[in-house]
Amino acid sequence: MSNLTTSVTNTPSTLSGAAVTNQQFQLLITGGTGLSYIVQASTNLVTWTKVFTTNATVTPFLWSDPATMNFSRRFYRVLTTL
Repeated sequence: MSNLTTSVTNTPSTLSGAAVTNQQFQLLITGGTGLSYIVQASTNLVTWTKVFTTNATVTPFLWSDPATMNFSRRFYRVLTTL
């Protein structure tokens, strides 16, 4: 029988963003390594849609929303899972 060890840092995730010159909204996501990050977007803060997922091996990392120009306003949140 083998021991399975999972190493996950207990670092709070943070999200910050800014518009960039190519008219895409760019998010800077920081947090623990070994986590799955799910970026969700909403136009009304009620209905959320998954727009990006990744298993981050290094943070912080940048993500740009290619659909930025399709919306007059858009909100973002990031969920993390093991």
